[in-house]
Amino acid sequence: MTVTFLPAGPESSTRVAYGVSRKVGNAVIRNRTRRRLRAVMQHLDASPDGLRPGTYLVTTRPDVVDVDYDRLAELVASACAESSGPPAGTSAR
Repeated sequence: MTVTFLPAGPESSTRVAYGVSRKVGNAVIRNRTRRRLRAVMQHLDASPDGLRPGTYLVTTRPDVVDVDYDRLAELVASACAESSGPPAGTSAR
């Protein structure tokens, strides 16, 4: 899974797009994967640190289908942190 981040101003909102190719599976599996990713991103955005304002593109691979929710949340959180850097208002040390 990869997350691509395009920063926006502090007044902007967080937007997320999902790239789930046909290699992941049929339409039912792709839609289920997209719903799981949407739930993870909503949870991350509602967390105390939240997501930085900007646009995120979450692209998946076929092996994401077999990952349980907790592990998926960890993967997405680390990919978002890696792509967007430290949250706004904090300094990287």
